[in-house]
Amino acid sequence: MHAKVLLDRLDGTIAEILDKKRTLGPDEAWSAADGYLDAYVNQTFRSLKNHRDGRAALSHLDAAESVPFALEVLFALHQRVRPYNKYLQWELVRNPLGDPQWDVDQLLPTLRRIIADGDPDTQRSLFAGNRRSSSPGRSRPTPGLLGLRSEPAASAELRDSRPDQSASDGEQAGRPGCH
Repeated sequence: MHAKVLLDRLDGTIAEILDKKRTLGPDEAWSAADGYLDAYVNQTFRSLKNHRDGRAALSHLDAAESVPFALEVLFALHQRVRPYNKYLQWELVRNPLGDPQWDVDQLLPTLRRIIADGDPDTQRSLFAGNRRSSSPGRSRPTPGLLGLRSEPAASAELRDSRPDQSASDGEQAGRPGCH
């Protein structure tokens, strides 16, 4: 949130409230990261499965849908509120997230590449970076991907891009395209 208090007749109370809105507390951040991480992992996994199964257009759509969730997770893991897209570049330049891979010159091209064509390797790279951000030096333990699935299982699933010889999960259940 980017606002400047011009007048505060409550002896700094308005400025204090505004400052609190700029960041997330530890519990609030972990709760947000946990919720958005589930959606991010699901969209990324769907995209990579569609790519593996030769459905490029559907893979691309799922990849594009994963980007907002990736940003929500990334900012929550840094106890920050995700800025509107209009302010994303401004925020990354003025308040970097720390790791060089999250610098504006690295992150924005990665996001544009995912949105442009859903490149699987770029998705895996972003996912791996978000996974690394979720554990080192954090105040809360993170089993796997915040407990949503085991880290080795998630990594193997996202790495695997070989065509599957069997029918997809949805097709086995009689629901084509439902994964």
